[in-house]
Order: sequence, then C-alpha cells, then structure tokens
Amino acid sequence: MAPSYYEEANRDGPKDENQTKPFSEQLLINPNAKFQISRLDEQHPLFKVSDNANSAADPESLSFSNLSAIDGQIHQTNWSKLLGTELIFNENGDLVGTVREHLLTDLSVKVKLKPQGGDETVEEVPGAESDSRTAFLKKAQAVARAKARES
Repeated sequence: MAPSYYEEANRDGPKDENQTKPFSEQLLINPNAKFQISRLDEQHPLFKVSDNANSAADPESLSFSNLSAIDGQIHQTNWSKLLGTELIFNENGDLVGTVREHLLTDLSVKVKLKPQGGDETVEEVPGAESDSRTAFLKKAQAVARAKARES
C-alpha cells in the first residue's frame, strides 16, 4: 500500500527524492470528482466526494493514495464564524460577494452507512414517483435521523 499524506510522518514535506511536493501543495481532490453536500441551512451539513480516485494511476503511487483517501466517505461539517469578512472576486477583479462563515469538517465524527437491509436504508419502490433527492442525500438524512435517536 502506498504511503498516505494523512499519516503524520508524511505531512510536513518531502522526505526523499521521490516525494517532491509538501502536503499543502498535493492534489487531494481530483478536479473531475463529484461533490455532494446536504442542506446548507442545517447546523451540521454532510458532504461526500466521490469518483475522486484516478483509475489510470498506479495503485502504489502516492498520488493515487491521496486521491482515494477521501473517496466515498461522508463527512460532517460545522458552521464556523470568521473573525472578519472574506471577500469574493470574479476573474475580472470585481467584488461579487462576502463570506462571514465557513464550513469546517468535524474530524471526530465518523459517519458510516448501514449495510443494505438495515432499517435506516432508504429503498427505492418500483413504480413510485421519484423525488428530487439524490441517493446520497437520502442516506445522509437516514444517518442523521439515526444519530438524533442515539442522542
């Protein structure tokens, strides 16, 4: 198995000639990956990055390991207020918006899907009208309901 930058020993920078970029410069999300997020109006939105691994990459390479490390996992986030205001500019340099809050991933929360057949799994009923929710959103809501019952 290729080493991962998620291991503390590899986080700070190159250790040998094969590892050329420090952690902060490594590509961790493939530009072609799918990003899904649950309702932003909730206190703890969930997000998932899928199709992040590069299938053409060598499974033993460091790049493959970093891309696949977060592939398919569901993460819980929390809204965090900024001390100031972040400004957003378009490619022409025009101010298009401001941000006063960020979503920060809560690393202490591990969200896992129940296996198929669990009582919280959302099943598609043949012939039923499909709604606008994605399968990810349905599963995320089921996980949130289960977590709320545990609390």
